[in-house]
Amino acid sequence: SRDPVPIKLVNNMARMLSLAILASVASPVASNKMHPTVALMQRSGREVHEHNIRICNAFPFSAALEVYLGKKKVTKDKPMTYKACADFVVPLRINDRLDFIIGDHQAGTFSVTELPKEDNLLLLVIHRHNAESTTAAFDSHIFEETDKPQIAILDTYTGTSNNKFEITAKENSQLLHFGRVVAVEPDTYKVRLVSHNNQTHAQDQIVAHNNHNYVVMRVGIDAKKGPSFPEELVAFPSQDSTHTLHKLKSGGTSTCRGSFLTLAALAAVVMSIV
Repeated sequence: SRDPVPIKLVNNMARMLSLAILASVASPVASNKMHPTVALMQRSGREVHEHNIRICNAFPFSAALEVYLGKKKVTKDKPMTYKACADFVVPLRINDRLDFIIGDHQAGTFSVTELPKEDNLLLLVIHRHNAESTTAAFDSHIFEETDKPQIAILDTYTGTSNNKFEITAKENSQLLHFGRVVAVEPDTYKVRLVSHNNQTHAQDQIVAHNNHNYVVMRVGIDAKKGPSFPEELVAFPSQDSTHTLHKLKSGGTSTCRGSFLTLAALAAVVMSIV
């Protein structure tokens, strides 16, 4: 058998799940009170600082995602289509709210009750909670401070498939559980979804550099309400990229102090899919 990939487990990811407690998911949004709220709770502070945020849209829907901080559009003139990720530098203070808008509907709100350290990279992923409704959920993580490349492995897929995640560098391969963050050596990695008989269902590639952080997501849904989307694997940044965080004041690298986010009070998303 092939040798395993040299990998160090950094941490398990914290999944932020919404609670469908307010309204029928078949109803259109009628009020800003009807959306999930997730709080970032890490370090207190009232002053405004710029923070590094990586947002991924794993919510399977035909309309694109836009994110607002108050009246300011974080995503600017580039709405995020399904399966897209992007990095932003956002000035945040206590009690700020990041509103997630998909199409004409408010999908959820990320509420800042406490602030992380200024240079931390916050990963925030929105996706479907289950196949029966259009309720949203969030996965989130703050990367640890390390020189090694880190890869967050997320499972936002909802369906019956039991394909597993495999990572390969050169001739070395290893199966990994979803919901993990691992540190790896700089190298080119093939990531794929494999069936029980080792058949490739989906794949992508990461060219990992020191001082950079990456995300791999299994996406898709076998929907019981609304359209279904196929099971796929998405890596960001992928291929041969020395992607940086929009020339951040930290020098463009995403070296971050590790911590997880805690779940705050959540409510229902009341998006309607036609």
